[in-house]
Amino acid sequence: MRPSSILLSLLLALAANAVAQDEDASGADPDVARTDDDEAAGTGDAVPDALAALLAAEAAFGADVASRGVRDGFLRHLADEAIVFRPLPTPARAWFAAQAEPDFLLQWTPWFAEVAGAGDFGYSLGQWTSNPLDGESRPAGHGHYLTVWIRLPDGQWKVLADHGIGGVAQPAGEPATVVVQGADRSAPAQGSWLMNTRWVALQEASLRLAGSQAQEQPVSASWLATDLLVLRPGRGPVSGHEATRLVVTDRHGGSVPVTTLMAASGDLGISLGGEEGVGAWLRVWRHVDDRGWLLAVDVATPVPPAAP
Repeated sequence: MRPSSILLSLLLALAANAVAQDEDASGADPDVARTDDDEAAGTGDAVPDALAALLAAEAAFGADVASRGVRDGFLRHLADEAIVFRPLPTPARAWFAAQAEPDFLLQWTPWFAEVAGAGDFGYSLGQWTSNPLDGESRPAGHGHYLTVWIRLPDGQWKVLADHGIGGVAQPAGEPATVVVQGADRSAPAQGSWLMNTRWVALQEASLRLAGSQAQEQPVSASWLATDLLVLRPGRGPVSGHEATRLVVTDRHGGSVPVTTLMAASGDLGISLGGEEGVGAWLRVWRHVDDRGWLLAVDVATPVPPAAP
């Protein structure tokens, strides 16, 4: 599917979500660490409820992968327009449908999460572990992932994009609760003019960062969120000054975005892209009053040049 077709389909899906009625989500409410600013980042109880539903969907996703296998478990939870990185952005459903069932068990745990004010769009970031089914042929693998989620009009949460990194040694521990990001996020946009303004600004922010990296031009720290999370091969989630340094100096994200998508509330968005010889990347953007669109999560992996 062409990138423009993917983008159009996703925008239509989010537009439908904006007018769909909320439905009750099933499943247990995972432990979530919330701050006093959570309500300011959304609309009353909508965001905490949607966040709990997203994490419940992720738990169901993991349970299906454990019981059905990696291929069939993913197919059960992928949106029709979902994207995975193999290593470049690839239509996910077609890719998984063409694979044999892998001979390993995949498990993961979310560490960070955020949901847009409309309660229809969010992401989770955490640790994954793979173990061979025979238990002996090769060692376990470890890494971290970023999954972007979309809430369909029928209330189901589905995977919209998934990217990750490997080569990470197993960490000594993990957060006791899922850390909620985005306490400083803008309130949901109201009215078509403000929505259009934020949509244009999101495209500009995505192109500005990718273009600066591609041309080895300066990347300003003012474009980055204060709680920025960065994933790079061989490393766990990086934050603080080191996260800023990685984005400022890295060139793996220096290719033209093939998809840019904004939540129906105009406060959270993503962009993604990839190019042979450069890299493949998935980014989450957050809108903050007086600062505009800021990079909240950045996952980038190198992609070798095409074989001659």
